Amino acid sequence: MQKAYGRVEWDFLKNYLLKLGFHSIWVTWVVQCITTTTISVKFNGNQLNYFHPTRGLRQGDPLSPYIFILLTNLLSTLIHQALAMGQLKGIKLNRWCPTLSHLFFANDAIFFLDGIVLECQNLSSILNQYCLATGQANNRNKSGLFSK
Repeated sequence: MQKAYGRVEWDFLKNYLLKLGFHSIWVTWVVQCITTTTISVKFNGNQLNYFHPTRGLRQGDPLSPYIFILLTNLLSTLIHQALAMGQLKGIKLNRWCPTLSHLFFANDAIFFLDGIVLECQNLSSILNQYCLATGQANNRNKSGLFSK
């Protein structure tokens, strides 16, 4: 994902936490922790005026990795739903192991597909849906494709 922490949409996050079943008071506290920040930038050695961001999570904030994990769980859920509907197949390392469809590492991901065009299009659609909802964006500069 491209600038993964800085692109998270606060309204979506609030609604998603409520949908996951977190208590509304707790969700309000979390949203207040995220939205009450101010930022200042130094430019040519001079500190500029403070401003309020309108989205994103702060890197270094102890709460941010946990929130990001919850958001990544949404992408994992969308992929599992696509597997259940037959839109994605994933791979099997042998006949006794479960299907492997994706691995997540911080803000990076590896997806395992059958490699047919339709399956690639389905994954692209899932990623677009996730990005539209959360505010995330695919980083095509660090994305790659390997086929064997």
